[in-house]
Amino acid sequence: MSSPEPKPRSRGVLILLALTLGFFGSAVVIEIGGHIYAYLNPSYWGFFFKPDPVLGWTLVPNLRWTSTGTYWYAREFSVPIQVNSKGFRDLEREREKPEGVVRLALLGDSLVEAIQVPFHQTGGQVLETKLNAWAEGRERYEVLNFGISNHGIGQYLLMWEERASKYQPDYVFILVAALHMNRAISQQHKRLRVRPTFRLKNGNLVRVPPKDFDAFGERQERAIRTSLEGKRIGRSPHHFFIGSLITTRSGGYGSAMGQAKNPTAFKVKRKAFAFNLRIIEELGKEVRSRGGVLGVVDTFTYFNAAFDEESAKLRKFCIDKGLGYIPLSEYLSRATDQGINPRWKYDAHFNKAGNELFAESLYQWVTAQRQLEASDESGGD
Repeated sequence: MSSPEPKPRSRGVLILLALTLGFFGSAVVIEIGGHIYAYLNPSYWGFFFKPDPVLGWTLVPNLRWTSTGTYWYAREFSVPIQVNSKGFRDLEREREKPEGVVRLALLGDSLVEAIQVPFHQTGGQVLETKLNAWAEGRERYEVLNFGISNHGIGQYLLMWEERASKYQPDYVFILVAALHMNRAISQQHKRLRVRPTFRLKNGNLVRVPPKDFDAFGERQERAIRTSLEGKRIGRSPHHFFIGSLITTRSGGYGSAMGQAKNPTAFKVKRKAFAFNLRIIEELGKEVRSRGGVLGVVDTFTYFNAAFDEESAKLRKFCIDKGLGYIPLSEYLSRATDQGINPRWKYDAHFNKAGNELFAESLYQWVTAQRQLEASDESGGD
């Protein structure tokens, strides 16, 4: 005797139950797989910077760690980092410039620091390799990296005065965008006033030291002691994997690039823009007094296409003040139009292609400048 067929309502309940079990079963498999992936591709967090009474903060000298971005697993890159003994992501450099060497100094934030790519792929190293190949032994080039995450234009001037100038660079380059200018007028960083700034007094720039410097150091030491068991770097804790896929978060530049379509994102007020130009002018004078040339690397429209007016003003300022001008945004835009993505999708810092474009923009300017200088020395022959 055959069993009676289930009623339509009962059949619907069974189908719903089967779908629910299938959904949760799939979710469990995805969650377990996600955590296995995260275990094999760990992320790290901690304090690779340390407080500095003049600069605000710098990298920790001789520190080694693995850079994985701000996510809780290594989503896009996992890069071994070695900081040199002076606190920079660079080779060990002699302070005294060797004879026959042309030195370049790069001042900037995390885009210059470039902990998102292997060292040989950083803009500075790519540039150094390209210039030495171009020179063919006539002279030797060294490109020194003074980039520190989250630094602003005011800190570029301080970095020059306190560190970079000691290495007698022939050319100095600074990376400039709206967010770098905004940093120069605010001491606030992660709820503490730890960023050194400047103010104008009788037309002169006056240093304003960070007000919460002591608290900055105390909080960092406490976090290292209580959250990292006395270490500076630790493995990031795991999170709900599926939830993290839904609520994707990105790093500081990810947030920045996410606002690129907003015409008011990172807007610089007129007074703040003029104040930053005053800082750049002072930096240019100081570099020139040491026999060097300052070049300004413009990334205004890379962060926001609506900043073409600010970019044009910056270009004119550089021409008027006798400073070099490098339109990096144009290189990045052309590459994007050709289908080349210069940045990581989530982290949004320069990837390998972005660092190569950074290096190429400087390479074109430096080689043209060297040829012009050689022509002037030979009387135009």
